[in-house]
Amino acid sequence: MVRKTQTAKQHPTQTDNEMVPPQPPEAEDLRTRINILEEEIEQLRFDKFYKQARQEPHDPAALTLAVDKYVRDTGDGWLTVLTSGTRTSLPSGLKVAVTSTANGRDYGTITEGVLDGTRFDVTAGNLDNSYRRVSDLRIKVKHRAGSPVVIDGVSYDLDLTISYKESGLTKNAGPFPAKAARDPLPYGTHDLEIADYPHPAGSGYGAFGTVWFRIGHNGDRYLHPGRVSLGCMTCAPPNWPAVYQIVNASRMDTRSVGTLEFVAPAVANRVSKSTSAARKPAARKGKA
Repeated sequence: MVRKTQTAKQHPTQTDNEMVPPQPPEAEDLRTRINILEEEIEQLRFDKFYKQARQEPHDPAALTLAVDKYVRDTGDGWLTVLTSGTRTSLPSGLKVAVTSTANGRDYGTITEGVLDGTRFDVTAGNLDNSYRRVSDLRIKVKHRAGSPVVIDGVSYDLDLTISYKESGLTKNAGPFPAKAARDPLPYGTHDLEIADYPHPAGSGYGAFGTVWFRIGHNGDRYLHPGRVSLGCMTCAPPNWPAVYQIVNASRMDTRSVGTLEFVAPAVANRVSKSTSAARKPAARKGKA
């Protein structure tokens, strides 16, 4: 995993994961809290880096002669580039404008996402001429009608379904198990942003585990894989690659991939029906 401004990407191997003994619930909860604190620190570092990157001068006129390219697919969903000499991770599929190529490197400007407008350079051959695109992405999350789904000992009490358009056809995927147990996301519809930077808290959840999508345009709530939810929308890790492949390919505009709707349970309707049933007069008994 590449820290936004410093270190190279590192992911645990399968052997490393197998060597870790099962942890009691208390240890799992503590580890999750530590991951959340690390994530908040990483967010602050990225915010500082982002502000500095946006202050770098660039020539808008150069973009008129630029060629649109896309960050290629990688094994973990990230490509390391340089922005003003600093190692930076860009998500696969991100659109950029290449203005020149020299000495085996492509030079250009990022044209979408949180680093929109930032100049970069990368080793030639890492950018593609096209990338899969879907549109009208709508994620809907509902409380399950039945019992929670249990995966690897973890309960997921939500169903996440995806609808989108590809090549003019409307498609659907899911439902996928999800959860939002503690300090849950507010009910309603929220924009879902293009992936911003590698999130180390997801490094233990397999392929694309560090690729998270922020819910809304501020704060620290994300759609991501995991076993414990502290306010984000958390998907069961085995299903994350399928969710990622669709969400990452989608675009609503240069900042967002689509929307996520968290549907409130129909508590009022259930209470109303229950009250009506209680008030219904009992059938009269026949005369003896």
